Amino acid sequence: TAFSAQNLPAGLSLNIGTGAITGTPTVAGVTIATLTATNAVGQSYPFALQITVAPAATSSSVTSASTAAATTGSSFNYQIAASNTPISYNVAGLPSGLTVSGSGLISGTVTAAGSYPITISVNNATGTGSTFTLTITATNPVTYVRLVNLSARAFVNTGGNVLIAGFGISGAGSKQLLLRGVGPDMNSYFGVPDDLNDASLALYDNGQQTGEAGIGAKVISSNNGWQNNSVAGNSPEIPQVSVSVASAGIMNALGAFPYLANSLDAAMLVTVPSSSFTAQVSGLGASPTGVALAEIYDADTGSPAARLINLSARCQVGIGFNILIAGFGISGNTNDTVLIRGVGPGLTSTFGLPGTMTNPQLVLFDDGNRPGENGASRAIATNAGWNTAPSLGTSPVVASVQVATVQAMNAVGAFSLNNGSTDAAMLVTLPPGSYTAQLSGVGGTTGIGLVEVYEDL
Repeated sequence: TAFSAQNLPAGLSLNIGTGAITGTPTVAGVTIATLTATNAVGQSYPFALQITVAPAATSSSVTSASTAAATTGSSFNYQIAASNTPISYNVAGLPSGLTVSGSGLISGTVTAAGSYPITISVNNATGTGSTFTLTITATNPVTYVRLVNLSARAFVNTGGNVLIAGFGISGAGSKQLLLRGVGPDMNSYFGVPDDLNDASLALYDNGQQTGEAGIGAKVISSNNGWQNNSVAGNSPEIPQVSVSVASAGIMNALGAFPYLANSLDAAMLVTVPSSSFTAQVSGLGASPTGVALAEIYDADTGSPAARLINLSARCQVGIGFNILIAGFGISGNTNDTVLIRGVGPGLTSTFGLPGTMTNPQLVLFDDGNRPGENGASRAIATNAGWNTAPSLGTSPVVASVQVATVQAMNAVGAFSLNNGSTDAAMLVTLPPGSYTAQLSGVGGTTGIGLVEVYEDL
């Protein structure tokens, strides 16, 4: 008997004497081969044989990206992708802080900057595939820090004893700020007695604009009734300043407590160029005095070039509820060094201002939100007499507190204090957070006082 076959898959052959089909198929797929057998009687009917050739088993190889970027101190994730049904993963050379899971997810937090070559291979049913190199490049985060807000609470009087909050802007471009003068809501929200019943907020230039010739600051815009449009003043800087209504949405977005509808608190949203300005809170109506709060919020997002570099608050400093309390915020991912001053006698010696504090005491407090504080603020440092070293408080905040030197004051453009004066000051390096600087008189003394916060750039 002799055998024949037609249409065999490539790589297979027929032994015509024995009828054995043997060989190594080279192409995967399904083939219908036709077989016949011939003997002395004759040839058989054709027989159809379906031959299915499976694909050759192959090892698994990595198909995901060969590079990945990481930032030290931030979470990192990289999923290993591989072909041909991976079962397990072999990973070597991971930097400190990273691990690999059974599913091939490399994750964690890289602790040190550098370039890390990672060797990866993948196992499947046929064995271990070829090695693959993943390069992880880890860089340190870009550091940034800035002053972001000021709040000053004090008793607002009349004439020169209104609440005056100053601020300076430096850098290219402009800065958007939310300005607020809180009066009635001091009682509505916080139960503060003797609140200012009808608050007026006025934004002033620095008196040094073209045409002013140092004759005094002029009003850019003023507001009474936060839902009302602000009224333009007579400052030559008006064309460079944008003023709009400060909506409840803006206040909420910046973390400011909400105003009651139709209250006689004041507010405005302004965009100002790099310069110095003051926001003055005064009272209107039959009772124009009382406790009020001036607030300045940085309304920009990200890290714009223009930034707040100094903040100040001046008023008549009393006792109890009527001391000067200036709050400020530091935002960023690193520490910031600030010069904080509580000035009394220096206002008289430098500017001839009468009725100033004779012996001011400056106390820097944290926000009470550190572990173990349970909302109770603690003192970071206290100073009375800027030439003397500040005394440290019990706050858990890790801060560096130093004597405020003449050099430090000159570096930030602060006016000079007489050597040996009782004005208070300190140079402090602080982590991001919220702080208050409280100014009162030693022994219950009173008078006009000034709190200043300068960023030490």
